[in-house]
Amino acid sequence: MPINSKIFSIGWRRPEKQKEVPSIPGRTARLKAINLLQIAAEVEHALMAQYLYAAYSLDEAFAQGEGETTSKIDRWKRDIRAIARQEMAHFITVQNLLISLGAEVYVNRENNFSEHPDRYPFPVKFEQFGLDALARYVVTESPNPDDIRNSETRRLLRKATRRVAQSKMHVETKVNRVGLLYAALYWLFLKDDNSTGPWNMPASVKDYIYATGLEHLHLKDTDFVPQAEYDEFCATGDEWEVFEDEFHVDETDPRARALRAIHWIMLQGEGPSGQPCSTLDSHFCLFLEIYRELDKDPGLAAAARPVPVNPVVADTDRNEQVEPGAQEITNPESKLWATLFNVRYQMLLLDVLLALSINRHGPESDLRKDLTSWAARHEMEHLKQIGQLLPTLPRAQGSTARAGAPFETVMFPPDNTKRWDQQRVLIKGSYEVVRKLRKMAVPHDIRFSLLQEIEDFDRDRQKRVEERSSVARKEYEWRNGANQRITERS
Repeated sequence: MPINSKIFSIGWRRPEKQKEVPSIPGRTARLKAINLLQIAAEVEHALMAQYLYAAYSLDEAFAQGEGETTSKIDRWKRDIRAIARQEMAHFITVQNLLISLGAEVYVNRENNFSEHPDRYPFPVKFEQFGLDALARYVVTESPNPDDIRNSETRRLLRKATRRVAQSKMHVETKVNRVGLLYAALYWLFLKDDNSTGPWNMPASVKDYIYATGLEHLHLKDTDFVPQAEYDEFCATGDEWEVFEDEFHVDETDPRARALRAIHWIMLQGEGPSGQPCSTLDSHFCLFLEIYRELDKDPGLAAAARPVPVNPVVADTDRNEQVEPGAQEITNPESKLWATLFNVRYQMLLLDVLLALSINRHGPESDLRKDLTSWAARHEMEHLKQIGQLLPTLPRAQGSTARAGAPFETVMFPPDNTKRWDQQRVLIKGSYEVVRKLRKMAVPHDIRFSLLQEIEDFDRDRQKRVEERSSVARKEYEWRNGANQRITERS
């Protein structure tokens, strides 16, 4: 079910000038915090996928032999992928915050292929690397403009903001700062209105907090689960291999730990308030530097391959609506690779859901270790390789336009038994796609090796998946490249 994210649609306008600031759903601080954390999970998930898509579009062979240009393109691609990896760390951290409140983990994402009335930082748009995409990323990750002291940084941010406002995506509101979302969360996790924690909230942000109706509203000590329960289910850096060293804090107090985690996400996104970008490597500063370099030499935008906008794999059994303007991948081989990407992407998300619902100290602790290994060490690598391959393949027969990674999601069942069944069906679907692609690949080619690796990986884990799929083949099946729910047959 879509989450109402209008809480931070105030964007660049000051609260006192906003006619109406929507309230946050929920009767209590805990329910409001869970609502915002679900929005945060969707935001981090969406940003991670879009940043990867833009990075995948960059051609590493562009201007080969021109040392300075090639080095710059390589750095851009490396930096954007690093930011996407950090968004994954933020996404997992948000899961920990949900766990700390006794809530279910949440892996959904705003889906641009369905009608969605909400405004996230910006409506999800998968597109190639370029000034338009970078402008949105800059504004999304930016701090409060009033806190920026460097005149050149302010100038570039204003220029990026104008570019966003003039784009076709700009409808009613400007791109919204993610920092406002985390500011509201930070406030809810405080002990009271007068406490601060690691971040001293500016007065301007407090004005925004009061406008949303959060004055005097904070989580109670009893809203947090006991430390032992949190330790049983929370994600750790050793498991997921995505946390930064700075994240490892020793607080056992759940409120202090949560405040440190939220502040860490804010710092890595916006950077410390008022600090010059010359001293930081925050997401805002990294994107701003890439934007500055590309704005100075716009010809380098040609380094991005012509990948589709919001790519989709259209099939006859598709349930989801396709966003107007979304571009289909129709070349037979490219379509199969795009389908395989979707399958592995969905399998990754299921691995996350299943792993974080298993007690690490319980009888299935080994299964949790396997699931995190499947996700962090295998599926992420498979997605990386397929995601890099697709922009080198044609979008349609005889076309110079390229394909791209679709990142299409599906709704996952609410209980683990049916999730295991869905995972089993995805393995079946992957096998069918791999079998077709193997007929098109040349032995000893890198594509053939990747397909063999995926097939071997699934064969090794298929028994463990089938052992837990108690509803067998009556709940889900594979149809023409789509994982579909079906009615039980007699």
